[in-house]
Amino acid sequence: MPDFVAPVGGSYLYHDPYEPPLNRILGLHGAFIVDPALGTTVAGSATPFSRAMHTPQIAAVFDAFGRHPRFPGERWKAGDPARDKLWLFSQTDSAINARVASGYRISGQALIDAFLPDYFHINGLSGFDTAVHDTTASVDRAAAQAIEPVGKQGQPTLLRVMNAGLCTHSAHIHGNHLFECTEADASGVPYCETNVYERDVWIMRPMDRKDMILPFERPPDVPVWPPREEPFPLKYVMHCHTEMSQTAGGGNYPQGLVTHWTMTSPIYAF
Repeated sequence: MPDFVAPVGGSYLYHDPYEPPLNRILGLHGAFIVDPALGTTVAGSATPFSRAMHTPQIAAVFDAFGRHPRFPGERWKAGDPARDKLWLFSQTDSAINARVASGYRISGQALIDAFLPDYFHINGLSGFDTAVHDTTASVDRAAAQAIEPVGKQGQPTLLRVMNAGLCTHSAHIHGNHLFECTEADASGVPYCETNVYERDVWIMRPMDRKDMILPFERPPDVPVWPPREEPFPLKYVMHCHTEMSQTAGGGNYPQGLVTHWTMTSPIYAF
């Protein structure tokens, strides 16, 4: 059993460094989450990051939830799994997997050059299985619920996004922009952004880790005639703008690195 002192609060990725990156892309990787000993802002808002990491810009974002006119509703809630999601991206090259299973060894640059993925995953799931549907079997429901953000308007949700694979992804969410809160430096230590961008698309290169906030803002009305109120629940897709990652088996679309998120009701619905 390893024994170590946990680093600053944040999102980390562990992997097997043997014959890199072979064992990592075969599945020997995972997420490691550190809760901060003191994560609140000076104003008392909960964050998932150690206070020593906070920048004024990050503090301002978390202080705005539930207080600013743009973000009516709730503050972000620490310790609530509905408000804290892990999206661990990975890819599979089924031809390389078959070769390794037969005893063939390949690693290093030769593996990187040969890697041609045909399956793309979030937390090991792909396509239909990454979100809850009316037909989702109970055996799959818990894993799908762990991926899909679901909540009322004004319930901000943290997305801990990591990429353990060899492909670069361009994640894109419909319905809301996200706030990019953290990245990791060259040594793997997370740091809070000093300029918090609203992202329509965010880039996830191999081994990237980024903490994103989905604010659960009700999208503005689109002028239509005759006027009508879009009924709740509101469902919006997440897909990857690296187009190959929305396929499976070399062409089945839409599959792969896709899911959706659901706004169940207006802010003051009970």
